[in-house]
Amino acid sequence: MAVVTAITIVTAMTVATIVTVMPNMADVAVIAIIAVISIVAIVTVIASMATVTVMAAVTIVTIMTIATYHP
Repeated sequence: MAVVTAITIVTAMTVATIVTVMPNMADVAVIAIIAVISIVAIVTVIASMATVTVMAAVTIVTIMTIATYHP
């Protein structure tokens, strides 16, 4: 559960950052939904320390995606 809690905190901070940097609510909603689905998939498939590594990779990809679509 500690891993899930940590991921939840990171996700909350990530969403907050997205809202701050890119205040387009439609884009934020889509990214948030994708993030939640990704987290659920990660937690379901990998319930170990590897989750942290995968989450980091997902976060990097998400940031790159935001940077790409940010006007």
